[in-house]
Amino acid sequence: MELQTPFKLMKNNLLLTKTGDIWAYYKIKPESIATNDIEKKELNKRMLAFVYGTLSKYSELHLQMLPKDMNLTERFNQLGKDFADEALPIAKYYANETVKQLEYELGTITSEEFILGVKLKSFQYSETIKGAISSSYDLFLQKAFAVLGYETVIDETYFKKFANEIEELGSVIRSIKGESLKTDELAYLIRYNFIRNMQHDVLQESQEHNFYKLTDTILDPTEKGFLKLENDTGNSYLAFIPIGALPDNISFSHLFEVAQSMKFPVELQIKSQYQEIDGLNGLNSKISRLRRRFKSTTQEAQQTGDRDSQRNLTNQLLIDELQNDIEDGKSILKWLACFVISGNSKEEVKTHSDRLINRLGLREIEAYRPNTDQLYLFYRFLQGNSLNGNKNWLQVTNNEGFAENLFAVSNRLGNNVGWYIGRIDDLTESQSLEQSIYASRKIVLFNPTIANKGIKGAKTDSPHIAVTGETGKGKSFLVKLLFIYMSFMKAKLLYVDPKKEIRNWFNKVIENEDMQRSYPLFVNHLKNFHYVTLDAADSRNWGVLDPIIFLKGADAKDTAEAMIEQIYSTKDKDMAKTAILKAIKTVISQRELGEQVGMLHVIEILKESDDLEIKGAGNLLYEMVTGSVLQLGFSDGSNNGVNLEDRINILEVSGLELPKEGDNPDNYSDLEKKSVALMIPLGKFCEKFGSNDTNSYTAEIFDEAWIFNVAKSGKKILKSMKRVGRSQNNMLLYATQSVADISDQEDHGQFGVLFAFDEPSEREAILEHVQLPINEQNLSWLANMIKGQCLFRDIYGRVGKIAIHSLFDEMTSSFKTINKSASSESEELYH
Repeated sequence: MELQTPFKLMKNNLLLTKTGDIWAYYKIKPESIATNDIEKKELNKRMLAFVYGTLSKYSELHLQMLPKDMNLTERFNQLGKDFADEALPIAKYYANETVKQLEYELGTITSEEFILGVKLKSFQYSETIKGAISSSYDLFLQKAFAVLGYETVIDETYFKKFANEIEELGSVIRSIKGESLKTDELAYLIRYNFIRNMQHDVLQESQEHNFYKLTDTILDPTEKGFLKLENDTGNSYLAFIPIGALPDNISFSHLFEVAQSMKFPVELQIKSQYQEIDGLNGLNSKISRLRRRFKSTTQEAQQTGDRDSQRNLTNQLLIDELQNDIEDGKSILKWLACFVISGNSKEEVKTHSDRLINRLGLREIEAYRPNTDQLYLFYRFLQGNSLNGNKNWLQVTNNEGFAENLFAVSNRLGNNVGWYIGRIDDLTESQSLEQSIYASRKIVLFNPTIANKGIKGAKTDSPHIAVTGETGKGKSFLVKLLFIYMSFMKAKLLYVDPKKEIRNWFNKVIENEDMQRSYPLFVNHLKNFHYVTLDAADSRNWGVLDPIIFLKGADAKDTAEAMIEQIYSTKDKDMAKTAILKAIKTVISQRELGEQVGMLHVIEILKESDDLEIKGAGNLLYEMVTGSVLQLGFSDGSNNGVNLEDRINILEVSGLELPKEGDNPDNYSDLEKKSVALMIPLGKFCEKFGSNDTNSYTAEIFDEAWIFNVAKSGKKILKSMKRVGRSQNNMLLYATQSVADISDQEDHGQFGVLFAFDEPSEREAILEHVQLPINEQNLSWLANMIKGQCLFRDIYGRVGKIAIHSLFDEMTSSFKTINKSASSESEELYH
């Protein structure tokens, strides 16, 4: 092979080489598959095997996975368009710090881009003898002119000859989510070979279409095992690492998955060539020759009394399999796979190369970094260069074996633009959250405000977010992290804190002198939060949650009824229940006529009844309400509702005692029943908050939303809250213990995003909800998740395990719900 660039002409996604080959290049959108979803991976491989079989009419393929710069700075600039004006300084600060910290740890932040090249045909090919003579003569002239120092001129209209074939190929590629590259993209693809790991402007490099300028780089192979690139942009080092041998059983080799699992950017390229079956140099002839050779070797071993070598026996079995594949009509490919590591120094490249080679070795895949062939491999893998003539590092498989490389499969999750919330966790099991975080370079960005904006490719328009899982697994930490990031955005927020805890956590940061000195922006931001405390001890708060005051019609009636039912059972008390319903209806009508009435008037009507049962119900309710937390929801109608005009509101309720998740409602104490009763109008209050101003984005965050599934009529109220969604520019963040709370038919599509932390009693239900196979492997996968790890289903329907991560100590400190003791720290020290 001559060490030269092959490029002659390009137009759109088509590349003509100096030898007359025409290649078509396509960008393939990766199929998102969770690390542990083996069934979906197998289905994907079967589909790819079919496509590879369909493409056998073309002579060669070029599979590429390139680490594409995510350009985090530009992504945060785009996110910045939705920063709230009053939060602009702090939002910009954390955006810049996020980029700085991630790039300090990971270098250039990259994602995977998959490119498929297909060799169509060459000048020599023609359908007729006359055409064959003509094209051969053209090629003869081209070579003759080249010897004399001239170059034949071919313009872009040449590609029009292949329009039908290109359209036919395009229909196949579209079946695997492929789209043709544009001319600029193809130009950058070529240029990338010569500027790997160099700082550059992608747009600027893409606009250069001159092949001389695209390849303007000094290639220095003098350092054994490395290739140095040098140009005006800078310099970098490369190492090409070819696959020398695969295990005899290549199932689950998943080369592209291995490349993505490394902590540093890894490029993987595979050039493959379909093999002819018949003819002198066809596979059938080669198999016959190999059989004769193996037979001779076996006979020699028998004559000398030696046993036939295991390797010889294995080769014979492989030849038998190859023969069977041919007879079954499978395509046979010869292919060369090569990983590419780039870096700023030889030491960096060597370290990363060694780690990759060791990782491959664990899968019984032999790979190495050749000392003298780096330049050869560089040219061999240039776009447009054929595999013809290469005899080293070759693998031979059928199309099904070739599909085992798992091309164009990724487990990326999250939004393209958003705040950093953690990493994709590829580890099956980890000892600590830190191990999972720092073993991954796949960052997760999340923007909770865009799910209902009609995003292209999204599987849902629902704006709502569910966070489920066992207490102590990290739900509250994630909810508060999302709340802080949402407070930077153009959104009006209501955080409902029925336990009155969040103010205490935030105040610890505000009052800490070290925090004030080190993080003044964050401390001042926390000070701007507006707290509204509903305290029954303050008469000014009486009735702020009275449904007859702040609701109307059926909403007022249903909520009032549910509140009373929560604290007074009407089972087998038809007379009392009827009287309660009539009294509620009467008071609502009086309120609509302008009278100053409220829930206490419902009780007064009952007390004045001549029926002893009804009168007794009224007296009991009066005693239960008077002097209790229920005065927040039962009033004489003289107080107005809560005013939440500020942008960031935290609504506290003082004096509540909520039961624990999982407690039997029949065993609730009187105070717990009263507390649950008040959560009912609180839910309706959230619904009203979300629907008042449809022109502004609003969000409610409910960290104890499970209450609605045990409260009377709570599920109905929750559904009303969720209906205030896309049409009214509102989002509900719903945290609950059980995934069953969001799994009924009506709920299933109402939560566009799900974070599911482990809950031991619901592992099968969790897997079913996110549509992962229920098997021992996945159940163990869930069981091994530790605090801070969860399954994440994004707006695109992609599912995977992530490790939640806050980059900033000041945020982490403000979310802590448990203070470690000296004993607990000692326990971890010797773990």
